[in-house]
Amino acid sequence: MSRQALILLGFIGILVPFAYGYQCQDYGALIGSPDGVRLTQEEHPSGWRRQDCIICHPIRNIHCDDEGAFLTGWDMEWVRGVVESRGEKSCSICHGDNGAGPSIQ
Repeated sequence: MSRQALILLGFIGILVPFAYGYQCQDYGALIGSPDGVRLTQEEHPSGWRRQDCIICHPIRNIHCDDEGAFLTGWDMEWVRGVVESRGEKSCSICHGDNGAGPSIQ
């Protein structure tokens, strides 16, 4: 295969997820942080106290891998269903109130 064809295939491989609006956000192993998956100001400084989680974290781009299931034992398919049905109101169930107080729930 020619070099140009390989480059073209590489670009297609990179661009296809963007065309479909899918780009899984990777936050590393949150479960390993001191507060687990609950957000802290130190770990989430730019979004701390914000209630509009999906502005920065579109639902289609979060919980889209199953690493969380491996690390926590949670059923990530169930998590995705809860988030899909409840939207950002579901964020506080696992991630706490993000410093925004109980109104986020």
